[in-house]
Amino acid sequence: MSTEKFYDLTNLKEMLDGDKAAVKKMIKIFLDTTPNNLSELNNSYKSNDLDIVGKLAHKLKSSIDIFNITELKSEIRKIEKYAKDKINIDELPA
Repeated sequence: MSTEKFYDLTNLKEMLDGDKAAVKKMIKIFLDTTPNNLSELNNSYKSNDLDIVGKLAHKLKSSIDIFNITELKSEIRKIEKYAKDKINIDELPA
């Protein structure tokens, strides 16, 4: 079984001065809102609403950075840029 972590709470803990309750609250908010944001992003892409795709990618980018989800940092930035600039649209599904 792999012990690789896909996130790092160091930034969040520093941002909240180690306040465990606040860290827990932020994690809960992330877990509660992210699935809906991802679903909206996918639906917006399917309906070709690239403005919304860009806005949702921007919103998710903040969470990805706060939780230091390194595997998604460059991907979410590509999605945001491609959607906002309306370029490389064929690459978005991947």
